[in-house]
Amino acid sequence: MTPRRERRPDPVGATPLTDEDLEGLVPTDVATRGDLDRAELENIVEARTWAAGRTWKPDTVLDSHTLADLHRRMFGQVWRWAGKWRNRETSIGIAPELMRSLGQPVFTWSQRPGVPPDRKRYREALQAMDRDREDVTRLLKFARG
Repeated sequence: MTPRRERRPDPVGATPLTDEDLEGLVPTDVATRGDLDRAELENIVEARTWAAGRTWKPDTVLDSHTLADLHRRMFGQVWRWAGKWRNRETSIGIAPELMRSLGQPVFTWSQRPGVPPDRKRYREALQAMDRDREDVTRLLKFARG
């Protein structure tokens, strides 16, 4: 009889979460990156089921309230801050200054204080990409303001 080989945990999934990673976390049994990934995935699956059962109207699907609600439904069982707008800069390793250092404008997504977002221009940019996935020109122009 061949002895069983011990299954090693995925090195990334086994990575313990830092105190900073745990900030705002709802479940108390999440200790590793793998635990977190599973918790988020379960929450996302529930949100997808909810979203699939709704009738979405084109003029509200990109509304800030709708997006915040969707985000809360996707991550609310995992993170206390789910569905809330950030009030501090966060980074996944690339700071906005990197774009500036390359001589490129930082993405503003065409947001200006006191001016409502131009949803029509945004939809047109997305529709252009639907027609030609390689043509990101309009979306980049919109993202750069």
